[in-house]
Amino acid sequence: MDVDSARHLCHTINLEFKEVNTHKNVTLSIGLVCVNPGNEHEIKVILSLLDKLLYQAKERGKNQTISQTI
Repeated sequence: MDVDSARHLCHTINLEFKEVNTHKNVTLSIGLVCVNPGNEHEIKVILSLLDKLLYQAKERGKNQTISQTI
């Protein structure tokens, strides 16, 4: 999946979450890492970056997606 498709999917998930979310104080923050073909990274490096991006999304006001391509 390319980065634009992944971002679109995250946006769609967020919209659907908003529709079914009955607890307005609950938000959906997403960290997204896209790995370019041919780039090899250990899974622990990718998971660490995902965690960092998730917390960036929360710090920037929650209810959003932060992505990075490696």
